[in-house]
Amino acid sequence: MPPSKFLKPNPNPKRMVLTMSSMTARAEPRGVEASAKIETRILSLFLPRFPIDRLNRFRRASSGTPPPDPLNPQVTARKEQSALRIVAVNSAAEGAGIIPGLPLTDARALVPDLSVFPAHPDQDRAALAGLAEWCCLYTPWTASEVGNSAGEAGSGLWLDISGCAHLFGGEEALLDDLLTRLSVLGFTATAAIADTPGAAWSMARFGLAPGVRSVIVPPGDMRTALTRLPVAALRLGPGVAEGLGRLGLRRAGDLYDLPRGPLV
Repeated sequence: MPPSKFLKPNPNPKRMVLTMSSMTARAEPRGVEASAKIETRILSLFLPRFPIDRLNRFRRASSGTPPPDPLNPQVTARKEQSALRIVAVNSAAEGAGIIPGLPLTDARALVPDLSVFPAHPDQDRAALAGLAEWCCLYTPWTASEVGNSAGEAGSGLWLDISGCAHLFGGEEALLDDLLTRLSVLGFTATAAIADTPGAAWSMARFGLAPGVRSVIVPPGDMRTALTRLPVAALRLGPGVAEGLGRLGLRRAGDLYDLPRGPLV
């Protein structure tokens, strides 16, 4: 599939659209190999700058605009409740203190020469779905994050690579190939592989040291890997992580041995 495929909506996607739960409910293999159960392995791909990366890639492809200076703060914005608010930021804008949700007037106060472009969440979602289809290079089982409006707190994909990694020389080689291709295409990405979608999602966003772009959680080692992560990595509802923090429960491991009743 050509790289430009995911720059525009695909009216007839052929990939399987999966939810987080359906990935863990795949049918067992049949035939002579049915007795050898395939280990479930999920790859979570995190694209923290997806709307900005998509916009820059589209501008380069459509008008030949040269790549933007990464040191130039760049954002997308849209009108919310009679005010323009930031939707997505690049790393330079984030470094200047600009975050999604900030009023554009406040952002300009921080960076007067800020580069601002209109946000197009529908186009971002369509492009993310196209990128999920492109990822079928690695597995037929791919999914964009259900309910995620691309760009707000980043965008993501899941790839069920169960039984596929050996075709690329193993999980580490598959990760390296995927992330290298995405970098060449202009997308900032990190990734993690684990036994479940939730664990992979958490590790891709919260389990990487600065400058590290991927991590592999060995089969069966999920509980240990998640122990040190902040409770926000557990995909909790709004305000829940803050509430647990006030109780002194700041790491996922702090919750392991607590009875659920008192927490509820």
